[in-house]
Amino acid sequence: MTIQAFKQRFDPILFPLAEARVKQYNQRCSDVFVRHSNEHMLTLIKSGGKRIRPYIACTIYEMLGGRITKPVMELFSALELFHVFALIHDDIIDHGMERHGVPTLHRFIHKSLETHARVGDLAHIASGQAMLLGDVLHAAANYLMMRGIKADANRLRRLRAEFDAMVEEVLLGEALDVDTATRRTASSELIEQKMYLKTASYTFIRPMKMGAALAGASKSFEGFCEVFGAALGLAFQIQDDLLDLTASTQMIHKTIFSDLQERQHTVFTQHIFEHGTKTEQTELQALMGIALTEAHRPRVEKLFQDSGAVIHGRARLSVHFDEAERALAELQLPMARKQTLRDLLKYIRDRSL
Repeated sequence: MTIQAFKQRFDPILFPLAEARVKQYNQRCSDVFVRHSNEHMLTLIKSGGKRIRPYIACTIYEMLGGRITKPVMELFSALELFHVFALIHDDIIDHGMERHGVPTLHRFIHKSLETHARVGDLAHIASGQAMLLGDVLHAAANYLMMRGIKADANRLRRLRAEFDAMVEEVLLGEALDVDTATRRTASSELIEQKMYLKTASYTFIRPMKMGAALAGASKSFEGFCEVFGAALGLAFQIQDDLLDLTASTQMIHKTIFSDLQERQHTVFTQHIFEHGTKTEQTELQALMGIALTEAHRPRVEKLFQDSGAVIHGRARLSVHFDEAERALAELQLPMARKQTLRDLLKYIRDRSL
């Protein structure tokens, strides 16, 4: 099943689950403003998203002999609800304005507060409200994970352990992300660890291991998850960082140049700090931490092209994609059962750059 076909099958299961949880939360609160803000989370969920984490979990589960049923999809909906929770917090941290063409939750609440002529530090209050409301999706994800499905108890324990590890790792990765943004420079080792925790493990390794756990896979299969997931995940993050520098808002459906504006250290900025000229390093420091628009594009592209950062990043992409290809080729399973992962690898490799 392609990721696009999965999304078409998965969303009609995800949306009612999210609606039911929001309806339950709203029944416990009489405040119309909070309820209206809560409902905007449904707009965010329905506005877009690749559903890559539940797709990967279901793909591995099916590849190892499991059958993708509605209860299985409901279980792995926990991954998507947790992801939206994480995005809500991430948008606050990164001052994100919109996602998939709709206002981020904190921006939506801020506008609503202004419309109602509320008093106080409305931007700060909106961020606090969004954090708290986003937490209800974390609670919803935990509810689905604890509810589980009819399956072997040991398999469910393994699956929940992987989910818990995923939560811990992505939060630690986000903490590293925030911390490195306060530094004028960061080490390559710290950037690699951040990419591993925030993306490789969160998006690929742990969802793969969750699918494997539910299928009752042997521990040895986890080695493949770690090698393939790390390679594909690091490539995915580097690709995202490149798109942030080169793509338009219409292409990526979120704020452009967000990494530079939030002083995020990536393999591209690191290349300039380690190998760029003094002039290029000074120019990079001047661009980091300021509001950037399309008008800055020629300046940004010239810096990252002339310094060799883009060439370096593309070379890293090729290395990681090749590592993933090798891991998949060496996996001792019939080719037909590996085809979905081959298609996923191609889908990610072919993303517009």
